[in-house]
Amino acid sequence: MDDASSPRYGAVRAEGSGPAWAMIQGISSSGHQKRFDGLRAKGFLPARLDVEEGYDTAVWVKG
Repeated sequence: MDDASSPRYGAVRAEGSGPAWAMIQGISSSGHQKRFDGLRAKGFLPARLDVEEGYDTAVWVKG
C-alpha cells in the first residue's frame, strides 16, 4: 500500500571490505547542506540522493 504518511525504508547489508560510508536520512534540505559541507570536508562523495516532499536521504562514500 502506498501511503505517504507512513514512509517505509529498505536496506541491504553486505559483509566485506569497501570504502567508508555515511548516511543522511529524513532531514530538511538546509540540514542536509550542513552535513554535505562536513562530509565533503572529510573526503566523502555523494553516491545516492533521494528528495521527497522536502526531506532528503543520501548515501555517501569516502572517495
